[in-house]
Amino acid sequence: MAKPKIPRPIGDWTAKKLEHLSAYLDAFALATTKSRERYYIDAMAGCGECVMAKTGHLTLGSAWRALNSRPAFTGIHLVELDRASAGHLRSAMEPYPAVTVYQGDCNEVIPNQVLPKISRVAPTLAFIDPTAAQPGWELLRALSTHRRGVRGEKIELLILFAFDMFMNRWLSHETSWPILDRFYGNDTWRRHLEESHRLAESLDVRRSRFMNLYVDQLKADLGYKFVDVHGPLRKKRRVLYHMIFATDHPVAQKIMNDVWAKARPVPGSLFYERKFEFEP
Repeated sequence: MAKPKIPRPIGDWTAKKLEHLSAYLDAFALATTKSRERYYIDAMAGCGECVMAKTGHLTLGSAWRALNSRPAFTGIHLVELDRASAGHLRSAMEPYPAVTVYQGDCNEVIPNQVLPKISRVAPTLAFIDPTAAQPGWELLRALSTHRRGVRGEKIELLILFAFDMFMNRWLSHETSWPILDRFYGNDTWRRHLEESHRLAESLDVRRSRFMNLYVDQLKADLGYKFVDVHGPLRKKRRVLYHMIFATDHPVAQKIMNDVWAKARPVPGSLFYERKFEFEP
């Protein structure tokens, strides 16, 4: 495994994703002001620090952005597979008692170590942002069945869906199909692949097919009332990924739609004004 770069170099497409996340975290904190507790789970938190690849401008990853939310999260649970990145993140977060950093596979760590520490009635957001290791469907099932809010709301999920970066390549290599079996929780996607080949679908149509399959399963299998696709995030004209948001609350759906409707300047660019303040 290659040694991770700390801070992590990112492009505009990643920075914009982080800015959208920050905007929703601000709104989430405000919307849950009356709740005694609120929690944030980051399934693939990285090292916590980023640098704009083009400009060298330092910026903060998702973990720090969650820590910046006011009112503050009762608990922030950060999971990272890479040992060096997790160690760096743990050292940085040591002054903040609300933060716990775990080193390991999110598919195992979250159900076994994180969820037992989270209230079953408190508003909770899980951010699932894979770079390579894929979150399995059973992880989403564990998250979706953990919380039962006042009106039956489940843990909210914000998931990066990287068809063009990972999945399309895996579809072409049968040795990678077990990854997709775990990703979808079953092998029904294989029938969709056969149908896609039979119809000679374009990349855009195939992407929509497999993304819609994932969205439909979030609704039908896990029972989320509202599942929306945002994006795409692009590198120039090339589609890289979409973000999928799953919630049971209509207000949360509206807030996230509003968040993604606005353009987000990236750190170091003109009109970028976001400030971060942290309290131990």
